[in-house]
Order: sequence, then structure tokens, then C-alpha cells
Amino acid sequence: MPEEFDVDVARAEVERLREKQSQLKDQDIILALQDRIDSLESEIMRRQKASLEPVPVAEPAPVPTPATPDQLRKADNLIRESRVEKMRGNKAKALSLLQEAAAAAPSSPTVLEALGDDLNERKQYKSALEVYQNALTLAKGNIGIEKKVALTSLKASGMGSIDAQLRAGLSDSLFALDPEQSASLGVARVLTAVMPGAGHILLRRTTQGILVLVLWLACVGSIVVMKQDFSELFQMMFGKHVHPNLVVLAPMFGAIVIYLGALASLGGGGKGAGGPKPPPIDRPTPPVNLPFE
Repeated sequence: MPEEFDVDVARAEVERLREKQSQLKDQDIILALQDRIDSLESEIMRRQKASLEPVPVAEPAPVPTPATPDQLRKADNLIRESRVEKMRGNKAKALSLLQEAAAAAPSSPTVLEALGDDLNERKQYKSALEVYQNALTLAKGNIGIEKKVALTSLKASGMGSIDAQLRAGLSDSLFALDPEQSASLGVARVLTAVMPGAGHILLRRTTQGILVLVLWLACVGSIVVMKQDFSELFQMMFGKHVHPNLVVLAPMFGAIVIYLGALASLGGGGKGAGGPKPPPIDRPTPPVNLPFE
């Protein structure tokens, strides 16, 4: 049988073979045609029977059973234990406790969200995204979880830069320094010292970097265009009687201000990201030996 079997074509072939069979006298050929006719009619009947069989309907996914008060209580205790372990610096134990909490109350979106938050902090974005999506299935319309799903999806796909977050409406500040960028801060300062704005672009503060670079190049370009006045200005400073166009002072001071400002915005004068270091926060020592009920 051919792979593409057309019932109507097969019926027409049967009629043609019957007509040819009626015109023949050789019994061997008549029997051979009859075998072919029987084969086609058998396949036609099989196809017709298959078309009449009802299509199986997929069963709906079972609705998860809401967590019981005991499950929620157990999960809440495990989450509190996890937070204490994280404060102690035992991150592996903290994650293990959160996973136990998710197993204790698998239908609690709050527990799943807490587990997703921990995975997100560890930069395990794909695992965190899966957990957030499960939580959103259980708490449809939860704006907080929806936002975490969107942001984590960007990070999991390698689009978690500050600019990408701004385009998605997921970030409040263009100039916030991502912790992942801190390792490149030293290189960014060197680039900024050579070409203002280049360091910001390296740190993915693209809009700010491009703005600084364009303004600085505009000032430098103006100085180049007015190089004669710039030269006469220096001659006047050394006592020569010349009359330069003092408008050249505007791009000169502008270039200096932009250059120093770009360095200062990256903490060029000291550690950190610029500005005075905030005073240390006096936090109470966490309880580490209290039993959990």
C-alpha cells in the first residue's frame, strides 16, 4: 500500500479494475486483479472504520489540593529555619530547608515564591523561573509573582542587564550598579580615564555612557574647531598681547567638568561607586540557638 492512501482514489481504482476484469478471459489475470480489488476494498473499509472511531479527549489536569493548616505551619517553620541558616552563612542548609518546605506544602504559592527568591539570589535563574511559574499557576493574577517571572525570564535568557530591565519596566534606576558588574569596575575606571563614557558602557549603563561620551566629544570637537582661539588663549596667559575669542572657554570647561564627573560617578577618587561611604548599620546579632517548634 502507498503511504498516502486516498479512499476516493482507491474506490475509483476498484471500479476500473472491475471493468477491466469483465473484459478479460484469462483466469490467471482475472484472479490477480481480484486479489488487488480485495486488498483495496479491505483497506477502504479499515480507513472508514477508523474515521468513525471517537477521538480520545485529554483529561483535564488535576486541580492541586490546597495546603492544609498543618502543612502550612510545617512549611512556615522550615522557612524560618532557612532564614536563620542563611544568616549564619550556611547557604546550602538554607536551600535544603526551603526545598523541604516546598515538599511539605507543594500547593502553597507563598512557599514556592520563597524558594524561587532563594534560587534567584544564587543566580540559578532557570530553576527559579520554573518555581515562580508553578507559584503563579497556583496564584493566578498575583502581580508580585508575575513581575518576578518576567524579570527572572530576562535573566535566564541572558537579557538581565539594567537597560533591558528598564525597557521591560522592571527597574527603577538606570544608575544602580549590578553586583555582577563590580568585578569590572576597575577596568571601567581605566576606560573612563582614557575615554569618558566608555566605562559606563562596559558596566551596561549604556544610556548614561553614550550621553557622557557624546557630550565630551562635542566639547573636544568644538575646541579643535576653535584651535586658533585656543592657542591665542594660552599665548595671552603667558603675557602676549593677543585677543582670543573667549567663547572657547565654554567647551574647554565643559570637557573638564564632564571628564571629572564621569570619573567621580565611578568612584574614581576611592573605593566603591563614588560618594561618601554610608555609616555602618548596627544590626542585632541573630538568635542562633533557639529551638523551633
